[in-house]
Amino acid sequence: MNKILLLLLLASPLAISQQISLGAQYYKKGEYLKAAYSFKAEIPLLKRDVGEKNKGYLATVFLTAESFSKAQRTNESLQYYSEALKIYKKYPSLKKDFKLKRLVRGYYNALLMSSFEMFLADNYKETEKKLLECNSLVREYNLGDSDKYPLYKAFSQLYGKTGNVNHHLDYTLKTLELSKVINGENTVGHIKELSNTAVALDGLFKYDEALVYIEKAFSIFLDLDLDVLGPLASHLLTVRASINISLENFNKSEKDLLLVIRSLNKNKDIHPSYKKRFLGSAYQNLGYTYYKIKNYDKSANYYNLSLENYKDVFDSNSLAIANLELNLANTLDNQGKQNSAKPYYLSSLKKASVNYRNIYYGLSEEEKFLFLNIRIGTYFTSLSSFALRSNSNDITIVNELYNATLFQKNQLLNSSIRLKDAILSSNNLQLKTEFNEWLEVKKKLSKAYLSENSNDNTNIFALESKANFLEKNLVNQSEKFKKFNDISNPSWKSIQEKLKPGELAIEFIDFEHYFQKWIDKKFYCALIIDHESENPKMVYLFEESELLNILNRNKTNLRDGIESIYGTLDKKNNELYNLIWKPIETFTQDSNIIYFAPSGLLNYVSFSSLSKGNDFLSNSMNLVQLTSTAKIIEKTDISKSFKKATLFGGIDYGKNSEWSYLEATKTEIKEISKILNQNNITVESFTGLNAKKVMF
Repeated sequence: MNKILLLLLLASPLAISQQISLGAQYYKKGEYLKAAYSFKAEIPLLKRDVGEKNKGYLATVFLTAESFSKAQRTNESLQYYSEALKIYKKYPSLKKDFKLKRLVRGYYNALLMSSFEMFLADNYKETEKKLLECNSLVREYNLGDSDKYPLYKAFSQLYGKTGNVNHHLDYTLKTLELSKVINGENTVGHIKELSNTAVALDGLFKYDEALVYIEKAFSIFLDLDLDVLGPLASHLLTVRASINISLENFNKSEKDLLLVIRSLNKNKDIHPSYKKRFLGSAYQNLGYTYYKIKNYDKSANYYNLSLENYKDVFDSNSLAIANLELNLANTLDNQGKQNSAKPYYLSSLKKASVNYRNIYYGLSEEEKFLFLNIRIGTYFTSLSSFALRSNSNDITIVNELYNATLFQKNQLLNSSIRLKDAILSSNNLQLKTEFNEWLEVKKKLSKAYLSENSNDNTNIFALESKANFLEKNLVNQSEKFKKFNDISNPSWKSIQEKLKPGELAIEFIDFEHYFQKWIDKKFYCALIIDHESENPKMVYLFEESELLNILNRNKTNLRDGIESIYGTLDKKNNELYNLIWKPIETFTQDSNIIYFAPSGLLNYVSFSSLSKGNDFLSNSMNLVQLTSTAKIIEKTDISKSFKKATLFGGIDYGKNSEWSYLEATKTEIKEISKILNQNNITVESFTGLNAKKVMF
């Protein structure tokens, strides 16, 4: 309290008001929020009476910030710390009476706290922004090791969580160096930093280096004579086992994991939830150890034990459960028990997709992309490989594959930002209020599902119920919300309902092959439905290397390259047709309109230029290319979809161009223009040299 009084005595007598005195009393009693509001109330009066150049004014702003900080009101404390620092820099005369380091350190700690709050809310972009600002303060004001240590540790956690493995290792090593000074080398704190470094190196496949750090951690652990049955011992053994699995030292990983399991079962002091989590992890790693040495019976047994423990700790749709089910599916598949493996393959993919839906509104657009491609992609690939190996027309599997393909594509194509903008621009106040409330509930659900420590399933159920209730209201009130939900969660059935007789939908898929290990091959298949299909059909097409052999032909110029792939008007090339279309031609021959969505390298193929015999595919059937066959759900009349069109034809490319003038294209755009004009669509046409100028 003396420090506060000294700060206030720096002001003129006018500054020692009743509010400041009251604030000082609250501060002394530890009632920091009341103190903050008392100091805050005096700021505008002081500014009016003595001006911001006065040292008492600066002291009051600073004390407001510090009181808010101690009251854990981070945003308010940041506001006043920032203001105090601004005043300090603006008036050099204040520097002789006011300790800069205390002011900077207060601001620094508030920023760190704010970054931690952002991290817990899974707002990683804002977390990084706050931490970078802290880093600027460290450099500008030459802050010490005790300040850098929590900062570098926070950077390490952030980049570890977001998968930036290089930055993760960089800051983990910096934290480790500072730990020698802050914690001392023979301490529990330093043991933990050595373990974190081992994990970071493991993530970069530097297994030998990782093993050195974890062994050093063990050495200190034994020197300190710590509890071998405690959680720290179990953690170190688990990390070492994981590294040894990567190094294929399976005997060593087996020994460590069995020791973890015995220790945990003997320890009566560990909280039941914590114990089940650790046991589940040990059983899972042991299951994977036996999987790698092809002891599938033991592997399946330990995976099942892990599942029993995880079910009591994690939500049923968590990625921890999904990943374990996928491991169990692969093990059963390798045992030749395809019928037993199938439900686990299906369940793991379903759980991963549900998990994504639950965290959707808690992720940025970039994080959604990474989550879909890295996490959910593994489940999709595993099921696709299983379908190809077992029975590619298993009804349940093919149905799920089609729906999963639609789900992945549409989550990438449909941005939640567009929905939010559409709803919030509405004049319906109740709609906007309920939408914002629904968003907040969804964000809380995201946090609950992503949390590695949360096992409060009752809270999750309550949030899910509230979200569902609000969602029903929103669907009833808003066509835009209903349409977004329909489009974002499509199924092959919803597409089929839009297909007319004679129409066909083809969703192409590509996936890497997995059986016992990842095989360096990528396969392409087609999923096909028409207006009366009972279920989609899955047709195997080709390996990607076969397509690359055709597309990668080296020619001296672009035109020769295209002609070598597709042929010419006089001499067609049927290779691409035979590779891509021939396997599915029995399904397409009676169709008038074929909607298709390419995947992978098929996005580089001109389907209309595929030729069978002496004719192009586009001359025998109407092909409509889509980014996803789910776009059929949005299908509208052409006259309602756009009001203006720009057409190019009869282009004069110039004398030195590889491309020739095509007179017929000029005629074609005239005919197209007539059709569009009949539908009240304004047309702007470019031909000759004008077309080239506009295009280029």
